[in-house]
Amino acid sequence: MVWGVAGKYCSGKNIVVNILKSCGFKEIDVDLLGHQVLEEQKTRVAEHFGRGILTGSGEIDRRKLGRVVFTDPAELRVLEGILHPVMVERVEEQVKGAEELLVINAALLLQMGLHSLCDLVICIKANPLVRYLRARKRDGLSIPATLLRIFAQKRICSKSNGLAVDIYYIRNNHGFFRVEEEIRAILQDKGIGKVD
Repeated sequence: MVWGVAGKYCSGKNIVVNILKSCGFKEIDVDLLGHQVLEEQKTRVAEHFGRGILTGSGEIDRRKLGRVVFTDPAELRVLEGILHPVMVERVEEQVKGAEELLVINAALLLQMGLHSLCDLVICIKANPLVRYLRARKRDGLSIPATLLRIFAQKRICSKSNGLAVDIYYIRNNHGFFRVEEEIRAILQDKGIGKVD
């Protein structure tokens, strides 16, 4: 069985994933895959975005790249066009033939088409102020950089009924225990173990 977890920046995807992991799910971390693929594709990325996004040792400086792509939607689409096909292929490889419980942790799960690999998707939401405060505490970015990341993401969790997968929506404005309660209810509904 494969579940997906989607949500905007600092909405609380990792909280949901950690609860599922405590119930026996194995995580496929698409963000981590993205970091690996970014380094693998650094030549292509630098060819498009310029050597100014590289560190002195020739690695991608993700903060510099972020300043470019989060201020220009067209540039963000270029970066996604380079990275996403490889990332999707890697996830498909991990899901193919797997017999264990898997959870795909991906902010852009629906946009990348990864929901087609899932039996169920959980979309986690939180209001922008809550996400802003979490982001400032967690990532230590400047106020403008934090706001750019928050408002760069549009319609992460589709309300479309045309998707051939069950989608559950969870609000995470109040922290762990309320989210855990909702996840516990979904697990029980699907006949999967209990949250300890």
